[in-house]
Amino acid sequence: MKQTPFEMNNLVHLDLYQVKRNELRIVLRNNQREIRDIQIFPEAMLLRRSKGTTPYDFGQTLKQEDYDRFLHAAESATNRKTGLKEIIALTNDSEEVVRYWGSIGLLLRLADTAGSDGTQLSAATEKLYAEIRPVVLKLREDSSPNVKIVASEILGRFGTESDVDLAVKNLLILIPHGKETDTPLTQTVLAAIDSFASRLKQYRSELEALQNMKFSTRSTATVESLIHSICRQVSKDH
Repeated sequence: MKQTPFEMNNLVHLDLYQVKRNELRIVLRNNQREIRDIQIFPEAMLLRRSKGTTPYDFGQTLKQEDYDRFLHAAESATNRKTGLKEIIALTNDSEEVVRYWGSIGLLLRLADTAGSDGTQLSAATEKLYAEIRPVVLKLREDSSPNVKIVASEILGRFGTESDVDLAVKNLLILIPHGKETDTPLTQTVLAAIDSFASRLKQYRSELEALQNMKFSTRSTATVESLIHSICRQVSKDH
């Protein structure tokens, strides 16, 4: 704290702290298992699956072996040492939260090949994308909205122009037009569109129409900020 009082320097990857890092990870994992930490579920999925009860109570109803499987999927997807075959295997699971983390794993690995901000596509990006594209196209038609959203973001950010078309059409369908929206799901959809909005100038009219949507009061500012960012990107001349 004396050397970096504002904690702006991330020390987690330094070998000097490897022992402490592993120790804390074990403590965190044990705590997650003990309390059935529901944050491994994306918010929209969690709210849908806990309908009629509370998210906390939903988490408490999960069997230990099921929760452990879900937690393992989240850990594997975000661990860069996990092999691509294992990540792809997650996307074929019968449980949607496991498929969700599998799709997140694919997104992370593509972003890792695309520069520090995940937008500078390289030869490695193209090679990896070509390898996993059939998997992503299948996930685009998944029964889970959250899985569809991640798959569409992958297509939109890293794919061809035809893939971009598939992605934006897939995402826009997930937004319930003409009525008060499901804000958590809408927010996730808009964040995905925002990640590749600079490639969507031909959809300017459809995306600008989002400004006329009505939102529930929860997270309205965030949703409106995302729409503003999308519209700003599609209206740029270059």
